[in-house]
Amino acid sequence: MAGSDTSDGRARRGRGRPRGQDVDARILEAAVAELADNGFSAFSPLAVAARAGVAKGTVYLRWPTREALALDAVASVSAGIEDPDTGSLRTDLLALADQFDAVFARPGLKLLLRFSLEAESHPELYGRYQEEVAVRRNAVVESVVARAGERGELREDVEPRMVTSALVGSLFFHTVVGAPIARLTARQRALLVDQLLHGIRSESG
Repeated sequence: MAGSDTSDGRARRGRGRPRGQDVDARILEAAVAELADNGFSAFSPLAVAARAGVAKGTVYLRWPTREALALDAVASVSAGIEDPDTGSLRTDLLALADQFDAVFARPGLKLLLRFSLEAESHPELYGRYQEEVAVRRNAVVESVVARAGERGELREDVEPRMVTSALVGSLFFHTVVGAPIARLTARQRALLVDQLLHGIRSESG
């Protein structure tokens, strides 16, 4: 999302001298860690600069507001979610399960938990997160499900959004309730996908 054209001024980051991608990555990594540790209420670009080992002006040049920096940090956690398009619903869902599992690795899960818990305190920011990050992420799963429907792999009454909720929600839940927080094994992810398919696959699929 860095460099996108938005009203809060993030588009201005593209002006002037070319920025170093390594610096951007360090800042976003530090921002993710800050959000995971302290949440948005205590989120400070100054603390991010210190953690990243850069001057505060370097951060503000790229992200004029802490909201813009926080959104790009959250988006960076989900950046690995891509449409696998393998030609099979099962292998697509397995690939997506692996991708989401990587997203929920620390500090990604901790960040998303804190961000969600603060939704009531910062509704405008959380609304932008839903519009700019969550919608695009969920659209990948919905695209996989829609293609499977076109191939005749699904029952006609299957709702793509419910499949998204079932897959992502289950992975999130199982990771959160682990004691301590623990990611599912590859075998467990495959079992989850197969159980999901048992409920949505057509007889001919």
